[in-house]
Amino acid sequence: MCENETEVIDGKVAFELYDTFGFPFDLTRLMITEAGREVDEKGFRGGIAETKREISCRY
Repeated sequence: MCENETEVIDGKVAFELYDTFGFPFDLTRLMITEAGREVDEKGFRGGIAETKREISCRY
């Protein structure tokens, strides 16, 4: 990775933290940005949407 590139953490990882442990996305994003990285918010939101679709299909 070049020095001017920022590593992006997969939003699915952030979603798993939220879904499994209730770890807030805002706190995840804060910690990741403090470490000089970014988190894929679009991927996180996609995880939420996918879970909502799965739940709605069950009922």
